[in-house]
Amino acid sequence: RTSGEYVTFNNELYRIVSIENGTTKLNKNDYVKDTSNTVITKQFASSTIFGKTDNTQTSDYWDYYLNNDWYNSIEETSKNMLVDGTYYQKQLSDGSNYKGAVCEIVSNTVTIKECEKATTIWTGKVGLLRYGEMFASQQGIGYSNSEDMWLINSYSSSLELVWSVYSDGDADGGNPWYSYGVRPSINLKSTIKITGGLGTKESPFTLGE
Repeated sequence: RTSGEYVTFNNELYRIVSIENGTTKLNKNDYVKDTSNTVITKQFASSTIFGKTDNTQTSDYWDYYLNNDWYNSIEETSKNMLVDGTYYQKQLSDGSNYKGAVCEIVSNTVTIKECEKATTIWTGKVGLLRYGEMFASQQGIGYSNSEDMWLINSYSSSLELVWSVYSDGDADGGNPWYSYGVRPSINLKSTIKITGGLGTKESPFTLGE
């Protein structure tokens, strides 16, 4: 398994983001869409923190919707392949070193190998890509993307903003009550095996236990 390779999960296309502690993190290659193939847009959460316990628990918000409505729509055989993942949520202001999403103390000279992992995390089944993470960008070219999308890191607590990536590829802070699309992240059990495919977009890996 290599970061960047393509995987079919629940009959949709995903990419391998990383492999850590025996689990494989995947990111959906396209936005979440409805049955008419229209991009679904929702508010990020009722705060700037994804999955916070006192957030509003309704399907109007991505943190609730992804871990309830969307998760429950996954086929049972695919759902059984998933485990809870660790999602780094550390706040990053404009111009921050991307390593700060993962490292508790960071400077331009700190490497990922040297960093002490950040303690601002959320643990759950379905999350979003973090600021600076592989594939935390639009997958099209220039203005060919159809929708703005959320990342999981807050941009500013004082301004109540969350990092987002606009359809033109630029990243900036957005109010969490704005309606944007998402490309969810999930984590596979360590027991999941590749059963076929080449790992390319044209021939993605298939999975099984």
